[in-house]
Amino acid sequence: MKKILNILLLLFGFSLVGCALETEAVEEITYTGLEEIISYVGDDIDLMSGVTFTSSTRGDITNLVTTTVYEGETYNINDANVCMMVYSVDYENGEPFTANRRITIKNEAFVSSNNLIDNGGFDNDPGLDLHFHGHIDYPQDVFFSIHTDLELLQFQINSVTESDEYPFYIFNKMSLDSTKTYQLSLLIKGNPGTTIRMDVAKIPVTTYSVDNTVIVDAFTVLAPAASPGMTLFTTTFSPSETTDDAYLRIILGSTTEFTPSDQVYIDNLELIEMP
Repeated sequence: MKKILNILLLLFGFSLVGCALETEAVEEITYTGLEEIISYVGDDIDLMSGVTFTSSTRGDITNLVTTTVYEGETYNINDANVCMMVYSVDYENGEPFTANRRITIKNEAFVSSNNLIDNGGFDNDPGLDLHFHGHIDYPQDVFFSIHTDLELLQFQINSVTESDEYPFYIFNKMSLDSTKTYQLSLLIKGNPGTTIRMDVAKIPVTTYSVDNTVIVDAFTVLAPAASPGMTLFTTTFSPSETTDDAYLRIILGSTTEFTPSDQVYIDNLELIEMP
């Protein structure tokens, strides 16, 4: 009888343990609303709008969620940037749970429909028209690219070059009238004191040389470290002659101008005929 009683007690103990195991739930956390945010410089962003975090054991835990920018990245609604935002909340046992969300902030395009520059908003990458004239370090030290997320042009030279021969970026062919006045405007950002030069030249299709006829003298564009955001540059000019073969150029490096030795960014490049 005692043996039978011990067996029954043992079976009852196993039953209690089984019940405890059956009732012990493993917490799961799910979330919704962390799709990529695409916004424009200066616009407010509510990082928690439409976001919900749910615990399988505690229910809605959205109010416990905190947000921090991914280590090493920058989040600034007043400057064009791409970053990863980290949403964090703890499990009941104190272990962390995180989820990431991509945020893209870019300049709102304001280029007009009569802009003479194709893709002045840099909202696509049709291929870069980069040319150089005997630049000894090209292409190791010269980089041009269109940032397809931020929709702006970025370029860099990693060393200062004292030379009459230098690389330049050429935009599309235009028709300009010497009796007309034109306005050029752009957003620009770079290191303090960094400058670039821009001019308009007649460049034959088969010869991309710096020795071609310049119909708008080179002017200097200061690239200040606007903090935050980019600086608007505007100038007006009249070409020295009428031509259907005019090209706007960004010139990097010369004997009289400082070559940018860090990233320079340009956006919303617009050239229009003044009324």
